[in-house]
Amino acid sequence: YNRLLHLGDFIVKGSVVTEALSCPTIEAQLAEQQFAVIDDWLSGSTLDALEQLAAERSMWFTSVDNGYLLKTSLADGLHAEVVIRVGRELRERCEVFGVHPLLDVLGYKYDP
Repeated sequence: YNRLLHLGDFIVKGSVVTEALSCPTIEAQLAEQQFAVIDDWLSGSTLDALEQLAAERSMWFTSVDNGYLLKTSLADGLHAEVVIRVGRELRERCEVFGVHPLLDVLGYKYDP
């Protein structure tokens, strides 16, 4: 119960982040409103790997709203190579992320 049973390999060749990632826009949003909306910046193969990870890895231990919403984190099993690479590439590409350590990643899965 509440244990990671299936780890699996979710590896992406090449960069996980596309050239569409706009660091100046992110930095401006963070300076203005303390948060940034980042969209259309993961490669197609990264999105495929993340979708496979969400479907196959047994990491959904927290149930919310009578089981309709499931939650996971790095400690629960969201620590796949592709997830860590996303954080690493963000830090390498955008200076604003380089000063902040990646402390956790959360994933949510909704099933009506």
